[in-house]
Amino acid sequence: MKLLPQNGTLHQILASIAAALAGFNSGMWRVWPSLAIPHLKSSSSPFQASDTELSLIASLSYFSYFLSPFLCRYLIRFGRKFCVVVSLLLFGVTWSAALVASNPYVLYGASIAAGFGNGLSSIIVPIYISEIASPSIRGALVTGYSLTFTSGQIFTAAAGIELRYHSLNLAGLAFSVFSFVLATVFVRETPQHHLIVGDDAAAKETHRYFHSNASSSLEAKDGADQDLEEMKKKILAEMSSQSSFSELFQTRGSRRAVLIICLVSCFQMLAGISSIVSFSSITLPPTHSYLTVDLTVLLCLVLGVTSNSIGSYLIDLVGRRILLAVSSFLGSVITLALAVFYFLYDKDTPPATSSTSPTLSPWPTSSSSTSAWASSAPSSSASSSRPTSRSTLP
Repeated sequence: MKLLPQNGTLHQILASIAAALAGFNSGMWRVWPSLAIPHLKSSSSPFQASDTELSLIASLSYFSYFLSPFLCRYLIRFGRKFCVVVSLLLFGVTWSAALVASNPYVLYGASIAAGFGNGLSSIIVPIYISEIASPSIRGALVTGYSLTFTSGQIFTAAAGIELRYHSLNLAGLAFSVFSFVLATVFVRETPQHHLIVGDDAAAKETHRYFHSNASSSLEAKDGADQDLEEMKKKILAEMSSQSSFSELFQTRGSRRAVLIICLVSCFQMLAGISSIVSFSSITLPPTHSYLTVDLTVLLCLVLGVTSNSIGSYLIDLVGRRILLAVSSFLGSVITLALAVFYFLYDKDTPPATSSTSPTLSPWPTSSSSTSAWASSAPSSSASSSRPTSRSTLP
C-alpha cells in the first residue's frame, strides 16, 4: 500500500523533515541541563548531585560530540539512513536514562549518548538532504536542520517553565520515539550510497522515487536515468582517487583555510553561549522583575534565531568577510564586557537589590555568535556539499 502519491518533490520534503527532526532532539538536550540542575540539587531528586557531578552531566555531551566524527566515519559505510536512525535511537536512550536515573553515572551515560546523537545528526543530516534534494530546493531543505535545532531549544526552554523534571523527560522521550517512527517511514537510503555499494537497481529505484512525478513523461524518466549514470561516473572517479587527512596541510592555501575555520569555530564557542544556555539556572542571578532566568533563556534563543536570519540575509548584501569581521568584533567586545561584569559582580548581593542587567547580558552574545555562524555558512548554490558545522551548536 502506497502512503504517498508518486511525487518526487513531496518525497524529498517529507524525507528531509523526518531526518531533520534529529536536530530538534539535539536542541532539546542542549537546554535540558539548565532546567534539570535545580531539580538535581533539590531534596526531591533521587540523589544529591555535587557541583562537580553537575558539571560532568552538562559537559560530557560536548566530549562525545567531539568524538562523533570518528564514529560517523565508520557508521556511514552502512548508509545515510542507518546513521540517521542510530542518532535517533541514541536520543531515545538519552531520554530513557534521564527518566529513570537514580545516580549521576546514569546521567553521565545519557549525556554521552546525547553528544554522539547530536554529532552524528549534525554531520549526516545535511549530507543526506543534499544527496536527495533537487538543486532548486536543496538550500532551503539543508537549512532545515538548523531550524529544527533552534526550535528544539525554544520548545524546551518554553516547556521547562511549566513542566516538571519527569514530565520534561517524558516529553523528550515521546518526541524521540515520534522522530524515530517518521524516519523509518519516510527516510529512504540515498542513490549515492546504493551506487557506492554497487547496487545499481536500488539506486535507480530510489532516484526515481525522489526525482520522478506520477505525470513524468518517458523522456523525463530517461533523463533521470541519464543523471544517475553521470552520478555513478562521478562516484567511481571519487572512489578511485580518495584523499587523505594529511592533504589538508600539504599546501599553503589548504593550511590557511583549515586555520581560519578552526579559529572562527574556536572563538565562536568561546563566546560562552553554550555555557550560558546549559548553566543559566545557576549562573544568572535571580531577579524580582518579570524577566525571570527561564524567560531570559527563552528570549535569548529567540533573539538567536532572529539574528541568525538577519545574518543570512546580510551575507549577499555586505559579503561574508565583512559580516564575519563585524560580528566577531562585536562578539569579542561583548564577551569581554561580560567577563568583567561577572568578575566584579558581588555574589553576596541580596536578591532584592539584583538588577536585570546581568540577565540581559547573554542576549547580545547570542546575536553576535549566530551572526558569525551565518557568515561562515555556505550559500544555497554551494549546499550540495556538507555545510559548515553550526558553530553555535555544541
